Amino acid sequence: MRDAAKDLYEQGYIPIPLGLDANGYAKRPLIKAWPLLPHNWEILKALPWKDAKGIGLVLGNGLEVIDVDNAELAQAMFAYLFRRMGSGLPRFVWTVSGNCHIYTRPSESAPSRFFRYQWGDTQVGIETKAQGNQVAAPPTPGYTLADPDAEPFFCKTIDQAAAPLFAAMGMVLLDEERGGGYPKPWAEQVPEGQRNKSIYVEAHQLREAGIELEAAMTMLKARFQNDYEGYWSHDMEKTIRSAYRKGVVEGAWGHVYERDMHHKLGFCVECGREQLDRIHEGHSWDACRDCDKPAERYAPDTTPFCDDHGRVPEA
Repeated sequence: MRDAAKDLYEQGYIPIPLGLDANGYAKRPLIKAWPLLPHNWEILKALPWKDAKGIGLVLGNGLEVIDVDNAELAQAMFAYLFRRMGSGLPRFVWTVSGNCHIYTRPSESAPSRFFRYQWGDTQVGIETKAQGNQVAAPPTPGYTLADPDAEPFFCKTIDQAAAPLFAAMGMVLLDEERGGGYPKPWAEQVPEGQRNKSIYVEAHQLREAGIELEAAMTMLKARFQNDYEGYWSHDMEKTIRSAYRKGVVEGAWGHVYERDMHHKLGFCVECGREQLDRIHEGHSWDACRDCDKPAERYAPDTTPFCDDHGRVPEA
């Protein structure tokens, strides 16, 4: 994998080694501080490539991805782009689930967002992934480049790249999930009035990336000193620890979900999948929805909940 990572590095990407997630797919970063890695091969080559099952590409810094979560729509988009652009097709990757990633290089960055569209008789999810995210990429098993020589689409913003394509597909926007007043993560400068919310959202994103609490604490303290206005205090540590226990999620989808009600969050003792379900009077789950094995639960609390999927969004 390291040789393939070197090739991707030379193309201008920041590659990271991936391990298997609970579903057996190579999507989980093997290192803790991947969001902060520079484009420097002396650092990247020292990562644990011998244990890698796949390669991820760090997003942000001029690289953003349109993530299409519907296989039929992905095929329709590819057919349209191929007819219109031919040999000028942008970097288009088929994913392990049969969906697609369309790579862009915008000159102006944007936060990650999730959209719901109506496409014919089907509702589909589209995510624009940016700073603080990573995507599995070829030669990761199950991921294939439509054109090995294709480059990301250069544009002013990722919306500028996406809008004409979505219109050509006849997609109708239903809604956009936003952060309910929470600032976008990883801003270059964070004003004093947004310190708590910003560090809260960023801590959740690190948690969703599998970064342990103490490592996140070190990373965010260093970022605070460089990019935040004001002074580090014990309250900042309390905010980060709170983000690792409960609250909003700023993670794989790049959106904040909050529910003012009680849920139970736990994990399956067999396959390790997180479980999240509503508590109804006289009814709650007690088995994994994936492998039907017993599921251990944490105490009821106000925990992250996605109305569409009934659980915390996954990478």
